[in-house]
Amino acid sequence: MKKLMATLIVALTLTGCAATLPPPVYVDAFHGLLNRTSAAVPVDQPATVAQPLGLIFSENLEQYLKYIKAADVGLKSYGAFTNTNAVVDIDPKFIAGRVLIMLRAHYPSIVLVDDFNHAVSSGKKGVLLIDIQPVLGSLSGQTTTVTITAYVFNERMQPVSRISGQGSSVVPYPAWDVGLQPSIDGAIRQLDAKLTTHVR
Repeated sequence: MKKLMATLIVALTLTGCAATLPPPVYVDAFHGLLNRTSAAVPVDQPATVAQPLGLIFSENLEQYLKYIKAADVGLKSYGAFTNTNAVVDIDPKFIAGRVLIMLRAHYPSIVLVDDFNHAVSSGKKGVLLIDIQPVLGSLSGQTTTVTITAYVFNERMQPVSRISGQGSSVVPYPAWDVGLQPSIDGAIRQLDAKLTTHVR
């Protein structure tokens, strides 16, 4: 019994280690890309994407990846006591990969580009800018949320619609993981449905 309790305490400590790190500070989705605010883009406005289509991830994905890299190093520093469930749950490749799979189901020829200049110079006629903002719970009973927003840009590289999906999950007890992957899946399902309805 003492061994079991000790194991649970270690697991809870390792899952909560991200709580000791300052959370990522998210910025406007257009930061570093356009001199305007994303808040002015119409929500759920019907839009048509022009092909060929470019894909840009906002700076917030990079902020999240830096945070997760630091958390991952902390989790793995415990060697044999590492909470492998938590390591798998926060795997940064999962979130970008799942988003890309969903987008390619809608737009098979979509190609990742660095920015709008790269999009234009490579002949893209439209762009989807994807903003991903995960907020991780760290203790049992707290909530993990993921918001994924797609900004649709027309042939003049002007934003014409803002479409979002959100997923959430309550951190279980014991807190073996923070429920990030089900939160991602929930956000993707919502965004997928809205893209089907609003974007042609």
